[in-house]
Amino acid sequence: MEPHSGEELKKLRESKGISLHDVAQSTRMSISILEALENDQSSDVLPLVYQSMARNTYARFLAEASEKKSASSEASK
Repeated sequence: MEPHSGEELKKLRESKGISLHDVAQSTRMSISILEALENDQSSDVLPLVYQSMARNTYARFLAEASEKKSASSEASK
């Protein structure tokens, strides 16, 4: 299930122990944009056409981080 709200993105990121700085480096989005996404205020910093793209990029990064973590823990068994 893909996160839809900013609160879901933030909870997922925090549950994985990933910092906003790490997300910013990997997605090449600024921390202010990521914070706006997490606070459901992306309309304050992004034009409408980019809002869903930015949210999807963030969600995809978190999903890929989960897959990498799972693969890494499986390999260490």
